[in-house]
Amino acid sequence: MLEEYPVRGILAKAVQACEDKAQSKKIHLELECSEELEARINPLLLEQAVVNLIDNAINYSEEGKASP
Repeated sequence: MLEEYPVRGILAKAVQACEDKAQSKKIHLELECSEELEARINPLLLEQAVVNLIDNAINYSEEGKASP
């Protein structure tokens, strides 16, 4: 079920879930998202999708580097 939900908190949880893996490859994760941003979403599915995207980015980045 979709509901209006603030997005920043979900993104922050996804970044936090990937932080250890990123640090092990000397990759810095940074979140830039307005506190006011809301969307009609399924929060759990969005978080999982973002974790998957971040994880893939870490996996395919060289140590100490990240994509812009």
